[in-house]
Amino acid sequence: MRLLALVFASVVSTASLAQTADDPPNRVGRLAYTEGNVSIYQDPETGWDKAFVNTPITSENSVWADPGARAEVRVGGTALRLDGATQLDIAHLDDDGLDAQIERGSLNIRIRHFDRNQRYRISTPQGSFLLTAEGRYRLDADPDRDESRLTVFGGAAQLESGRGGVKVDAGRTIAVQGGPSPSYGFEQARSDDFDRWAQARDNTWVETTSTRYVSTDMTGYEDLDRYGRWSEDPEFGSVWYPTNVSAGWVPYRTGHWSFVRPWGWTWIDEQPWGYAPFHYGRWVQVRDRWAWSPGKRIARPTWAPALVGWIGGNNWSVTVNSGNSAPAVGWYPLAPWDRYEPWYRANSSYVGRVNVNVRDRGPRQYEGRQDWRTWNRDRGATVVQRDAFIQRRPVGQSAIRVSPQVLAQQPQVAPSAVLPSRSDFQRFRRTEQPQAAQAPSVAQPAPTAAGNPLQRTDRGNSRVDRPSFARPQNLPAPVPAAQAPQVAPQAQQPGRPGAPTAADVFNPGGQRTPPQAPQQQPQQSARETQQQREAYQREQQRQRTEYDAQQQRMQQERAAREAQQGQQAQQAQQAQQRQQQERAAKEAQQAQQAQQAQQAQQAQQAQQEQQRQQQERAAKEAQQAQQAQQAQ
Repeated sequence: MRLLALVFASVVSTASLAQTADDPPNRVGRLAYTEGNVSIYQDPETGWDKAFVNTPITSENSVWADPGARAEVRVGGTALRLDGATQLDIAHLDDDGLDAQIERGSLNIRIRHFDRNQRYRISTPQGSFLLTAEGRYRLDADPDRDESRLTVFGGAAQLESGRGGVKVDAGRTIAVQGGPSPSYGFEQARSDDFDRWAQARDNTWVETTSTRYVSTDMTGYEDLDRYGRWSEDPEFGSVWYPTNVSAGWVPYRTGHWSFVRPWGWTWIDEQPWGYAPFHYGRWVQVRDRWAWSPGKRIARPTWAPALVGWIGGNNWSVTVNSGNSAPAVGWYPLAPWDRYEPWYRANSSYVGRVNVNVRDRGPRQYEGRQDWRTWNRDRGATVVQRDAFIQRRPVGQSAIRVSPQVLAQQPQVAPSAVLPSRSDFQRFRRTEQPQAAQAPSVAQPAPTAAGNPLQRTDRGNSRVDRPSFARPQNLPAPVPAAQAPQVAPQAQQPGRPGAPTAADVFNPGGQRTPPQAPQQQPQQSARETQQQREAYQREQQRQRTEYDAQQQRMQQERAAREAQQGQQAQQAQQAQQRQQQERAAKEAQQAQQAQQAQQAQQAQQAQQEQQRQQQERAAKEAQQAQQAQQAQ
C-alpha cells in the first residue's frame, strides 16, 4: 500500500504539473512590503534573487527575510508577515487555498476574508496547522528546541494529527514538541513586538469603497482606497483614478519587466498600489486622465502577468542618444475593447476568463473616429531597447522617445514576434553574476538545522539553497488530551521561558516502536503479481475518479457562486434602475404639482386684481353720481 500511495502521488503530481502548464493559476499573491534585506526564490535556474515589492507570488515560491528584516505577502484578503530570519515556502497557491510551510522563524497571519471552500494550511517540521476562520494567528518554528507554537489571537485553528484534529481556540497557544515522543500542550496567548508591528500594518488596511467594485479575492485591492478615488463614468462605468501621479504619467511605465515562472515576462510596478490595476482589468483615458476600468465585479477574477499589447517586431530598431540603432520592444495598456493574448501556454478557458469583460464596440465619445481601436496605443505606448527589457532596467529611466508618426507605422503584433526568449534572459543572468558592483545585494538564507528540506545544488562556482516543496514527512501525530491513554505529565524544562506547564503537556504513550528491518520475502508467483497489479490499477482508477469528481464539484460550486453573484448584481442593477425611475416619476409629479400651484396662485392674483378694479370702478361711479346730484 505504501508503494501504491507513492505511485499514485507521482501520478497526481504529474497530472497537476500538466494542468498547471495548460491552465495558469487564477489567484496569485504578491510581495506587498519589505523592510531590510528580503530575497525571493522562484526559479531553480535563477535561485535566490533580490525581492521587489509587487513581485507576484505563486506555487513553489519562497520568501526569505534576513535577521532584522521583515516582509509581507498578500493573497486576496489574507496577509502573511515574516519576522527576521524566517523563510516561507509556498507549496501550493490557487483558488482552492494556500499550502505553505516554515522551517524556522515567525509568521504572523491575518485572514480578513475567509472562504469556507478554501483551505489554509501552514506546516512546520513538528506539525501541520489548519486555519479555519477569519482572525489573527502566529506560527513559530524553533528547530533548536524541536518545537512549533501556534497562537490564535482571534479566529479558530486546529493541529492536524493521525487521530483527528486538535482544536485551538482564540486566546490560546498550542506548543508541539517533536522527537521520538511527540507531545503538545496549551497556554495563554501572548504578543510581542512582532505582533504589534503586524497589528500596526493591519491598522493601515482600510476598506471603504473599493470592495463595492472589486472582489476581496483580487490581490492588491486593499491599496486602492488609500491611493486613489472611484468615479462613475457614463461610458465606462466604475473607474479608479490614481492620485499623486506625475503629469504625463502613463500605465506600465514606472516599473520593470522580469521573467517569472510559469508566465514568462511579467510586469512589476514600482508604485505601492501598483498590483491590481496592472494584473486585472483595462486602462482608459477619461478627459485626458488615465483611469483603471476593472469591468463588472467578479468573485474570482483571473490574474494575468501584464494586460498589454505589443508593437514592432523582430526587425524594428530605434535610434538612441549615441546615434546608433538598437533593437526595440514596445507595448501599450490594453483598452476595454482589446482582447488579451497570452505569451505563455494557456487553454481557451483561461483566456476567456481574462477577457470576460471585453466589449466589441468603441466608446460613444470616439464615434466617427477611425482611430478608436488604436487610441491607447497612440497615447500610451512605451518603447525601450531590447537589452533594457532583458536586463530588468527601470522603464522610467530607459524609455525612448518615439514620434507619434513612427509609432503609427508600427503594427500591433503577437507577443511571440517581439518578446525575448527565456534563453535570452538566462544568458543575461549568467553574465550578470560576475558583475558584483552592478548586481543587487542579496543576502543568502542561512542553512537551517538538520531535517530542513533544503537541497544543496551546484551552479558553477555558486551554491544555491533550493527549497523542496514536498509536504513535511514523519510529522508527529499527537493525541488529543481527551483521548490520550495513560496521560503522563511532563515536567517543565528549566531555563525555557514560555514552556507549557506540567498540567498542560501530554505524552502520547512513550517511545514509538522503531521500524523493523524488512524480512526476506519469498519470490511472488506470477498470479500474485498479476493480482497486485490489478488491485493497484483498480485503486488508481478509483482515486482518479474521486479526484476528477472533486474537481468537477469544485468547478460546479464556483460556477454556481458566480451565477448567483451575477444574478445578485443584475438584481441590484434592476433595483437601481427601478429606484431611478421612481425618483424621476416623483420629481416629474412634484414639478407638475408645483406648476399647478403656480398657475392657481396666478389665477387667484388675477381674480383679486379684477375685484379690486371693479371696486375702484364702482367707487368712482358712485362719486361721480354724488357730484352730479350736488351740482343739480
